[in-house]
Order: sequence, then structure tokens, then C-alpha cells
Amino acid sequence: MPHALVALALLTACGFFLGSTIRGLCGPSKTVIWGWDDSFYYFWLRSPLIDGDLDFSNDILYCDTMPEELKLTALNQPRSETGLIPNKYPIGWALSSLPWFLAGDVATRAARLCGTPLRLDGFGPAYQFMLMLGQFLYALGGLLFAFKILEHLFDRKTAIESTLLVWLASFMLAYQTILLTMAHNIMFFALTGTYYFTLRLKTSVEPVLPWIVTGVLSGLLILSRYQAAVFLIYPFTVVVLLVIKKRVPWPNFVLFLLSLALTVAPQLVAWRLVYGHYILYTYTGESFFWLSPRLPQVLFSPRHGLFYWHPVYLIGFIGFFMWMLKTRNLEAICWSLVLSVMIYVNACWSCWWLGASFGSRAFDGLTLWAMIGTAALLQISSSRRVTRILLVALLLCLAAWNLNLLVLFSLGRIPHEEAVPYGEMLRSSAAYWFNLH
Repeated sequence: MPHALVALALLTACGFFLGSTIRGLCGPSKTVIWGWDDSFYYFWLRSPLIDGDLDFSNDILYCDTMPEELKLTALNQPRSETGLIPNKYPIGWALSSLPWFLAGDVATRAARLCGTPLRLDGFGPAYQFMLMLGQFLYALGGLLFAFKILEHLFDRKTAIESTLLVWLASFMLAYQTILLTMAHNIMFFALTGTYYFTLRLKTSVEPVLPWIVTGVLSGLLILSRYQAAVFLIYPFTVVVLLVIKKRVPWPNFVLFLLSLALTVAPQLVAWRLVYGHYILYTYTGESFFWLSPRLPQVLFSPRHGLFYWHPVYLIGFIGFFMWMLKTRNLEAICWSLVLSVMIYVNACWSCWWLGASFGSRAFDGLTLWAMIGTAALLQISSSRRVTRILLVALLLCLAAWNLNLLVLFSLGRIPHEEAVPYGEMLRSSAAYWFNLH
């Protein structure tokens, strides 16, 4: 079962990745970067490397990544105090994509030497393919980190099954294969990497490297999505307790903080150059309503409700709390707090459905929690063969349904932003697969 599951997951991931990338680069728009969010994530990278500035106006004018009406909206929005077009998004996606952009630039220059009329504009096929390849490798790395975390808590077979079955049945399948221009993939990589190296801090004899890596990944976690700072409750708890209990010298803690600060520092510089301030709130007109969380909607609404679109999270969270009540160790307690706080934070956001979305992408990092909970249920059922078979069969059915939804979503057969009730999902599935109207 594990080997077949690994093969299925890899084939699915590579198929969706290559299919969407080739379709985008060979389609009418000639781009895989598409939309408002995706474009502005990328502009943080393209503008300084191609134009030598952070004036995004020419990036908007000459890009093929936004439809004309969005270009006009972007160009006509109020300027910052420095006179530049604002960019509210963090720079984590851009920083993580830097080496892959440079690889695309080298490939483009080599093609030009061979007589190919490619432009060194940052928008060409070599740039975009290398960017997508890099993000896809981060996706595989994030899944590997998740597996290693689960292997630390459960047996190897259970870790493999839970990691891949939950992934195939979750919205992260989309954001780690065909929607790699969003920040959710690099956020998951940074989160799972941070938690994996935090676990290593308690047992590692290496005095320096794990602390630096944990700090850098923690910084990248913040730079990928600002709300992801909630996930740092666990690593900060661990490093502080290690220092207090004198299991490690205090300079290690300083090294961790310094690595984190140096990773976050480019964001402050970018804000200063674009907005004129080192620290500010960039999401003007959007806010959290802390006293009126939309918990029922964010979890159960047909409009991207977490459990409505992807029930595997409900199964996983139930299993997680069962595991937490049984173990009650540091990890279980801290992770339970993170889970609760993140659900509350997402429910308080003014745009709790997060606009155009495949499922409830605001819960990207909590996919790890669903994996842990599902692994706990698989382990509990290991002594009852029929129960385990039924659980695995249910997870496989949810994975098949999710693959179906992803196909419909990518082809535009179900709405990207509006509510999609189960009836509409079923009708669209029947119409596409069986030509039933």
C-alpha cells in the first residue's frame, strides 16, 4: 500500500504540475502567472532584478499576467507616500523564487546565444518554467518534511499513508501543483521545515546549524503569509524552554533570533522603499473583526468552507484532538493551541472565504494537523483490520472526489469565488465526465 500510494501521489503531482505549466505557457496568454495576487507576488522579484527599482507601473503595463481591467485598476490605485504603486503582499514567495529566476535568466541568455529571439524581460517561458519548477520542488520538500514529522510521532507506514492520503484529499494538492504562483506552497514548506528542525533542536548535538536553519525558516514563514506568525508559538516555546532548562547555552537562542531577524529584514527594507515606512499595515481596507468571528461560515459554508469542501480536515482534526488528549506532551499542547488560534484568526478575517479559491486556502498550514490526526486514527485502527480498511477506503474516496473537483476548478466548470453547493458539484461532475446535463 505505501509504495503504491507514493507512486500514485508522484504521478498525480507531476501530471498536474506539467499539465498546468505547459497549458499556461502554450496557451493564449503564454503565462502561468495569472491574476492580481500572483502578479504582485512576482513583481517583488521582477521589478528590482529587471528594472532595478520597485516602481511596479511598468511591470503592470507590460505583463501578460493580468487582464486589462485589472491592469487599469492596479495603475489607478492610490499611490504610497513615496509616489509608488503599493504592494500589500509579503516578499516570501519572491525571495524563495530568486535562485530559480536566476536559473531562468541564464537559460534565456543561453537561448539568445543560439539565435532564439527571447527577451530578457522576466516574463519569458524559461523564467516562468524555472520559477514553477522551483516551487514544485519546494512542494515536494514540504511533503517530505511533513512525512518526517509524522515519522517522528508514528510508525513509517502510517506516516506515509497519512501524509499522502490527506494531501491528495486536501486543497493543498492544487496549491502545490497547479497554483504554485500563490504563497501557500512556500508557506507549507517553511512551516513543515520549521517544525521538523524544531523537533531536532531537542536532540541534535550540532551546536549551530539547526538553530540557524530554524531561524531562517521561521522568518520565511512570516514572509510567506503574515498570519503564519501564529505557527511560531511552538518553535518559540521550545527554544525558550531549552534555554531556561539550560539544556543549551543562551547564545543559541540569540543565534536563532538573529537568523530570524536577518531573514525578515528585507521585508522592512522593501516597505521603506515602497511606502516610506519600515513597519506598517499594508492591507488597507481589510481587517480582522475579533469580536465577531464567522466560525460556522469559515468551516461549513459552501463558499469555501473548510469542512464543506474538504471533509478530510474534519476527520483529521478529530483525530488530532484524540491524539492530543492521549499524549499531552509539549508538542500536542502547543500544536493544539496553534490549531485553535489559527481557526479563530481565519474566522475573524473580513474576507473569510479569501476570494477566488480552491477550498479554504487560509488553512494551508493546518494541513499538517490533519495529517497528524489522520495518522492517529490509522494507528488506533491498526488492531482492527476492518475498521482500518474502511478508513483507508474513505480517504481514497475523498481523494478521488478532490481530484474530480480540481479538474472542474482548473477548467472553470465550477465557480472560483462564489459558493458551490454539493448539488452543483455533482451536476458539474456528471456533465463533464458522463456528458449528463
